[in-house]
Amino acid sequence: MSPSPFPLLKRRFGVSNWILHLTVMISFCVTACQAEEAQSVEFFEREVLPILKSQCYGCHSHASGTMEGQLALDWKSGWETGGESGPAIVPGKPDESLLIEAVRRESFEMPPDAPLPEAEIEILVQWIQNGATDPRTVAPEKETISTDWWSLKPLQRPPVPEVETADHPVDRFVDARLKESGLSRSPRADRRTLIRRLAYDLHGLPPTPEDVESFANDPSPLAWEHLIDEYLSSPRYGERWARH
Repeated sequence: MSPSPFPLLKRRFGVSNWILHLTVMISFCVTACQAEEAQSVEFFEREVLPILKSQCYGCHSHASGTMEGQLALDWKSGWETGGESGPAIVPGKPDESLLIEAVRRESFEMPPDAPLPEAEIEILVQWIQNGATDPRTVAPEKETISTDWWSLKPLQRPPVPEVETADHPVDRFVDARLKESGLSRSPRADRRTLIRRLAYDLHGLPPTPEDVESFANDPSPLAWEHLIDEYLSSPRYGERWARH
């Protein structure tokens, strides 16, 4: 058995310095664990949750009013407890998880209408392999969820409002709602205002004076389109969204 490193640390640094270094080590470990947990939650919300909502909630959620096999997949306790066949997921063990068996169509066949794309199956496997982090610890309320789950509602083609102030269908909906509220459009923005809005939106920074003058005095009818392309192709655009 190798000797403990702590006496060596105490002899080298002294008691007070040893305590300080030990505190730093513990803080580092805690910070690393918190960062890893945040990454796991972010992966679940970005990659896993959309799959569950689009592929599973229709038959296994409070909002749909359907719990086939008594299995709920719209919160953590649902898959932990499982349904008639037991827990749906064994964290860390995708090959022993009923959910993976079902999407691979090895036992049950989920979703029933068509096989899950292989890429989505791999996402679920990776999620479970890494411990199945799931921040959904509160039981869903059917009324609250139903109003938010637009993806579960059937597609509709509403009639386009007949308004004279716009040609594009989307603009007609906007103008119709403005009219209902007794409002009207704001005046068309000038070029200096436009470039400032664009810069803050795409780059998160104000435009340079040179960019403002160049755009304001550009006679081309495609000046706005060219400016948008320029801002989108800039590294500043990637930096702006990477911060999120």
